[in-house]
Amino acid sequence: MRSEAKCGEATRRRPLIEYNRKIMDVTIKTPSRIHLGIMDLNGGIGRIYGSIGIALEEPSTVVTAKQSEELEILGNEKERVSSIVEKFSSHFGIKPRATINVSESIPDHVGLGSGTQLVLAVSYALAELHKINTDVRELATIMGRGILSGIGIEAFRKGGFIIDAGHETGRIEGVPPVIFRYNFPRDWSILIVSPMGGRGLSGDEELRAIESIIPSSPEIAAKICRLVQMKLLPSLVLRDIDKFGQSLREIDENVGL
Repeated sequence: MRSEAKCGEATRRRPLIEYNRKIMDVTIKTPSRIHLGIMDLNGGIGRIYGSIGIALEEPSTVVTAKQSEELEILGNEKERVSSIVEKFSSHFGIKPRATINVSESIPDHVGLGSGTQLVLAVSYALAELHKINTDVRELATIMGRGILSGIGIEAFRKGGFIIDAGHETGRIEGVPPVIFRYNFPRDWSILIVSPMGGRGLSGDEELRAIESIIPSSPEIAAKICRLVQMKLLPSLVLRDIDKFGQSLREIDENVGL
């Protein structure tokens, strides 16, 4: 598969949400996201991980939910949507009365955050239809998303270029706090090339794989953080795409050490 995606503010300040009050329906179009690296795999100064990422306009997930007498699930991802609805309904103690249609979906297991975007879109739409007072970060925690990285959650909320602060060392819980978000230049494009076949890790498999990684040295973590602070972020703000690309390459080379 080969696709090109322009990126920007997610490229909105939040997912595209359209309401029709007369027939009580809501349509949500989410961004996708890519991770650009992890800053600290050492955890020696009190926090660990810390992700860098960007929200993309395309590919996207589009979910429409409409009030109805009974639950009906249409379109793509029926099995996954059913599981999302079951978990949401169990937590909030409701009987879901909605027709849910997934008309577009982000490709699975290729590093674009398809699972998180589907979960957030469906649960947010159900919360709107059933007038449940909640927000995206709370929904993410309830639905078990964003455990290792807050990039996908913030991509759904506001989009753009995002950095989160990871977790306290030895205490992996909740959604990591976002410490930086910036509107990504709309005239910078990203080419995504994904090999045919194969499948990336997700869920518990991904968590176990990351936990099994041998911690990086303090020097490597320090170098990555310096590259982020003194090269990557200035090149973004100054719109220097060459230095931005150089910074990403250097960061990822060091993440792999």
